[in-house]
Amino acid sequence: MNNYIHNRIKSRLNRRNGFPSPTGIAGSILTLGALTLSIFSMAIFSMAFTRQDRMNTIPTEVRAKSQKAAGTFMATLKGVLVQSMAQGIPAAAATCSDTAQTLTKTIASAHGVEMRRISLNARNSQNIPTAQEKALLLKLDSVRLAGRLTDSTVVWEIIERQGKQYALHIKPIVLNNALCLQCHGKDADIAPETRTVLDKRYPGDKARGYSIGEIRGAVSVMTALVP
Repeated sequence: MNNYIHNRIKSRLNRRNGFPSPTGIAGSILTLGALTLSIFSMAIFSMAFTRQDRMNTIPTEVRAKSQKAAGTFMATLKGVLVQSMAQGIPAAAATCSDTAQTLTKTIASAHGVEMRRISLNARNSQNIPTAQEKALLLKLDSVRLAGRLTDSTVVWEIIERQGKQYALHIKPIVLNNALCLQCHGKDADIAPETRTVLDKRYPGDKARGYSIGEIRGAVSVMTALVP
């Protein structure tokens, strides 16, 4: 009882002198902590909602334009490679090196977009991804590792360059044919004559060692949101 009276008197004196009681301090700390957590949670939710909301603002015609350019490029390149393979894998490797870059620019111009191939293990310095493209490639690989990668899987982002906004469309290039391994597989998959061509054209080549089902890279298409 004496302790109770003593604590009550001490609490009143503290309030009279402008000092909060221990109970008040604890309550304030808990309240502040809850408020901080609430603000942080709202910020995270707002960021996620804002990004999704921004993705939804990409016009249908811009999406269709980007997808058509990427699809045309991949189908055309495949046809060119198949034809060159009739002359042997070394010839196909040379075609992929020389013709693919020209083909990319030609199709991009025809569709009114900016387009290139990118890879985390780029053979050609022109195919090294930007920081934003790299992040999207890593996102695609996480989708693959989760077993959710399909033929229709793509990722989108809205980026800004020189004060202008673009829709960035990333379509993965998946090694789904054993023929691909003859240039991009492990040492046992690559013939000596092909290795000679690759070593000559790509010193320090990083684009080997892949297996079927892995993502070799992607087609990156940038389309202006406002022409």
